[in-house]
Formats: sequence, C-alpha cells, structure tokens
Amino acid sequence: MTERIRRPPRRRDGPGGLSPEHVEFLLEGNCLFDPRVYLDEREATALWIEHGPDLLPGFILRNPGCRPWAWWLLAVREHGPRRQLRDGPRAVNPPMWFGVPSMWTAPPPPDMHETQRSYLQRQGLLEHDEQRLLTATDGPVSGRWSSEHDSKSNEAPRPPRWWNRGT
Repeated sequence: MTERIRRPPRRRDGPGGLSPEHVEFLLEGNCLFDPRVYLDEREATALWIEHGPDLLPGFILRNPGCRPWAWWLLAVREHGPRRQLRDGPRAVNPPMWFGVPSMWTAPPPPDMHETQRSYLQRQGLLEHDEQRLLTATDGPVSGRWSSEHDSKSNEAPRPPRWWNRGT
C-alpha cells in the first residue's frame, strides 16, 4: 500500500495563504491536485478553525445546502451526525465523511441518511441568503456537488471511488 506523504505545499496563493492543495483538502476531504497531500483530522480541524470563515461563504454560494468536508469535522462534534433514516449495513468507524460513517460492512443504500440540506435545516444552520436561494431555485442547485448530490434527493455524499470504504 502506498504511504501518504505529508509534505509542505509548493505555494501559498490560496485564501489566507493556504496552498490550493490544502484548500481542496479542506473542502473535499482529499486532494486531486496531488494525492500525496494529506491532512489528518487534527490538522484539518486546526486549519478549518483558522481559515474556514474565509472559505465557507464562497463554498455556500457555489453549493447551497451543502458544507465542506472540514466543516463536518466540527459540526459532528457540536451537533451530532446526520440522522439515519432507514436500516442498512453496519458502520465500521465513527462519522467521518460529511456527517456519515465513511466505512461500512457492505455498500449502504443511497437514502440511508438524511441529506446535508435536511441536516442543516433541522439544526438551523442554513444561512439566510442560502435559504432564499434554495427556496427560489427549489430544484437542482448549481455548483460542483449538484450532479452528485442533488439537494432534493436523499442521497448522501459518497467518497471518491478510489477511497477505501472497507468493502
């Protein structure tokens, strides 16, 4: 198995002086720019506390009803994981991937957990402008996640195919 390399970013021209690789990792939970870039949960949480307020508004504008990967690290601690709506396979680790477990004993059904949008609404975490945008569109929202994670569907976000999900 290839070991992930922790290396300093090449340049720091992203928001708040972060490298583009670290920004992508905080938003997506991985870095396709350079798969060797890795942040553990402690490092990602520290970077999110420092840089999250600068990154979150742009992410919400592009992905209303959704939140970045690193945001979920703190949200799960403060508000708990997303609700499980129906039975499915047993999780083999705690919630770590956008508020739901990342590894299962078998592939989970797509509507096993509430959507990010439902979680945000239930917890009162949707921004006022975000609520208006979601109400106005009331359909698929534009943005990076719209094709994979339609805010009206019950489908939970999935890690990339290459992610080891324990199946």
